[in-house]
Amino acid sequence: IPPAGSSVAFDVANATFDIEVRGDGCDDPMTFTDGEWIAPGSDDYFLSEKAWVTEFAVVELVEESPGPEVVADLVCTPGGTLVTHAVVVFAGYSSEARQLGRSLTGSVEWVTEFGSSVIVRYAPWLLHDPHCCPSQYELDLYRWQDGDWVEIGFEVWRKDPDAERL
Repeated sequence: IPPAGSSVAFDVANATFDIEVRGDGCDDPMTFTDGEWIAPGSDDYFLSEKAWVTEFAVVELVEESPGPEVVADLVCTPGGTLVTHAVVVFAGYSSEARQLGRSLTGSVEWVTEFGSSVIVRYAPWLLHDPHCCPSQYELDLYRWQDGDWVEIGFEVWRKDPDAERL
């Protein structure tokens, strides 16, 4: 639900849109209700394809877009334990889903209006990582350029083998 007094018309928690990340089954048109989507015809909640809007921010990021944007942090699973995280930016001026640029793999770490930037945290699983606990993650810096999100920098953070979980 857009914040009270905001000029945002788009309600990401109650909208229909596609998520296209990694092709793991989470690329269907999804209609979210109260921030959740469950695949039609699913009998078993734990094995069904589902997605959630975990958080969102309303900020001015894209100069050529009239009004603020909605930056959404999404989680999707095709069922079981596989989980995909995606960051999607929508134009906030319309009640319809108007995605700005491509979906970004990962979760929102930071959003800043200065420089029209989004920092995304992405935790790739490496060959010897247990399923629960990646041994490293990346912080990828994206900036809006020429109609899309362009990665302009990144940092890799590695877990010390003797340290606790990330």
